[in-house]
Amino acid sequence: MDTLASRIKYLRKAHSMNQSTFAKEIQISQASLSDIEKGKSKPSLDTLNNISEQFGVSTDWLIKGDTRLAAQYSNSDMIQEIMEIIPQQLSENKLELISKFNLDKKIVNAVYNAYFLKLILTSLTSDEKSFLEVFLTLNPAARKETLAILKAIHLNEDVQNNDSYKNEA
Repeated sequence: MDTLASRIKYLRKAHSMNQSTFAKEIQISQASLSDIEKGKSKPSLDTLNNISEQFGVSTDWLIKGDTRLAAQYSNSDMIQEIMEIIPQQLSENKLELISKFNLDKKIVNAVYNAYFLKLILTSLTSDEKSFLEVFLTLNPAARKETLAILKAIHLNEDVQNNDSYKNEA
């Protein structure tokens, strides 16, 4: 995710949205979003702000991939407590966090997204990160096919491991 365009596309894919739905959320046309994701045009400041507000990411991260803002808050006691609550109650966490800390929805979304991005990115190898970036660019049918292939490979490995275990016994 070296470019603004790739970060916007990554964010859209991470929220499992098609271009039309994402474009409506950030108040631009699907054609404009397509051009932005292809690097043919740059988003306006209003569009960047809309993305930031709707999806809880900083404009610094959108523009330059800057993670310093998230790191700045990661040592806060309040943020640490929020990050302990998130894994325990995924389906209810946003509402609970809003009421528990009397926070704005935008802040909760930002913390939520930062937590999961940090969790995902720090636990992946470079090959896994590369795979994920490519996988997220696939259309839904290609994703489904890729998952089916991976499951078949995994199943085949399980069968081979089980056969070798039986041979040793």
